[in-house]
Amino acid sequence: METYLTTWLTSKRIAVINRAEVLNAVSGFANDGANAGTDDPMNTFAERMLSDQSSAVALARNMGADGLLVATITSLQEDRREIRDPQLGDYDNVFYTLDVAWNVLDGGTGASLASGMGQTRDGMRQSPN
Repeated sequence: METYLTTWLTSKRIAVINRAEVLNAVSGFANDGANAGTDDPMNTFAERMLSDQSSAVALARNMGADGLLVATITSLQEDRREIRDPQLGDYDNVFYTLDVAWNVLDGGTGASLASGMGQTRDGMRQSPN
């Protein structure tokens, strides 16, 4: 999802700070206290800090970003259809539908500037071999 968002934003002449740079910047913020995180590898302290909107706005300010795009996957659905064709053989057509909610925050105040929903659908053929 990050690649699609970055590509679209860049095509509109909006500069994007990539996730790796953001995580590197966050890693230097706090090594103790509430933001130190846990030993759980699925919940690093960098990701815990980014989940807090006020910390994310502070990060945007410290990195000189004018705004912050927050996107959340709200739904992922799979629709699998079995195809039995005597000439092509047996296979499944699988369709995925992804719903996303997004919000653009002001980098200085954290105020919401714009928000919306998006949806995409993609499919593929899967064979047993």
